[in-house]
Amino acid sequence: MEYLPKVFESPEIVKCSVLAQCFRSATSPRTEEVTISKRAQSGVPNRKPNLLTSRKPWSPENPSGSIMLRIALNTLLPEPFHARLSRAKFPRECVHSYAEGGGGAQIFKRAVAHYLSRLLLGEQQQIIPDSIRIVTGATSMLESVAFILSDRGDCALCPSPLYSGFAGDVERMGLNIIPVPAGPDTGFVPPPRKLARARVSNWLKGRKCNILLLCHPCNPLGLVFERDKLAAIMKWAVKEKMHVVSDEIYAGTVHTSVTPFTSAWKIASTEIDEQHRDLVHVVTSFSKDLSLPGLRVGVLLTNNSNLLSSMDQIGKFSMLAGPMQYALAEILLDDEWLHGYIRQQHQVLRRAYQQLTSEFDRFGIRYLDGGATLVVWLDLRNCLPMHSTWADEDRLNDLLSLKGVLISPGRASHASEPGFFRMAPYSVDPRAYPEVARRIASTRLR
Repeated sequence: MEYLPKVFESPEIVKCSVLAQCFRSATSPRTEEVTISKRAQSGVPNRKPNLLTSRKPWSPENPSGSIMLRIALNTLLPEPFHARLSRAKFPRECVHSYAEGGGGAQIFKRAVAHYLSRLLLGEQQQIIPDSIRIVTGATSMLESVAFILSDRGDCALCPSPLYSGFAGDVERMGLNIIPVPAGPDTGFVPPPRKLARARVSNWLKGRKCNILLLCHPCNPLGLVFERDKLAAIMKWAVKEKMHVVSDEIYAGTVHTSVTPFTSAWKIASTEIDEQHRDLVHVVTSFSKDLSLPGLRVGVLLTNNSNLLSSMDQIGKFSMLAGPMQYALAEILLDDEWLHGYIRQQHQVLRRAYQQLTSEFDRFGIRYLDGGATLVVWLDLRNCLPMHSTWADEDRLNDLLSLKGVLISPGRASHASEPGFFRMAPYSVDPRAYPEVARRIASTRLR
């Protein structure tokens, strides 16, 4: 049996070892410091302190409570779907398998195609299941699409005011959002010449813009874009060989709008040359239309074979649970029940919107009468001093928060000037609306 010889360390070696340990101790992070990667640190938000840490939520029994109006949810009709979902069935096999991979089970894609044909095309055309891919939520889907269609440092043009969450949805992939302002004179859709100027401006800075990103119906404005204006910018984009990505998660929430909703998918199938149709992609989910954000269903609709095959490869990172796919497929194919549920949703939203806006009218609060989505765009410029700044908007937002009205400042959505705010009113009891209006109307910067 052989033994390794004992190593005798000289004083010089011991001294060097001690010095090395001291160096490592001095240069390594202290235990109380965060030791996550720089990549992760860049995504950690610098949050402002919560002004309402001790304030309880509003209720009829607590009329001075805080009222959260920042999250676009519809909690006004929770019971019908919950009851129907509890009756849905799924086979044992889908629990013990991977549900046909990352793009979604075929039975679920067929059900989603059936549902979207009615929602986006009015059953005038049929969407084929093979053009659909499914992951866990629209946020995950937008990030995946950004990963596939862009390289780090590329840009996406987006009409503004825009959904403030877009930047967070795609920033990990290195895609930059470029706001292109538009106002009521153009129906909040920037004309093609304005988009072209923004694209050239970024190209001169060495940044490629190959995506036109839309939110239609529009969050934060709460309205539907006019078909002819939407078609005009889509035609411009595909002519420039740009991808059009239309986020249509609010397609089923048009409750009071006088402007009918027309999906980008329908425009592509009727007004875009066939050779360019594979540049149009629709992202949607069930979070808003069916009020099911907790089920985390994100859907991509595209005819682009490269995008579809790429989604098949990366879909494994965000697969939807098999039992959920089979249960939802059963519900989406139950036309009689689903039509009744959607009709109830629209009735509830319409009634709540009318209650809210009647209170705004009573207190003289200005708003954009859009009648779609789960948000309302407020014009509170008369609550600010003349020649107001973004700092004034921040102060007004803080005052409203102290009064227990939590809404989103327009600066986050790249509003054209200070004083606009986004409100998401359908996650609170409509009985709170008079108190919301009273608190807003009594808040002024002096």
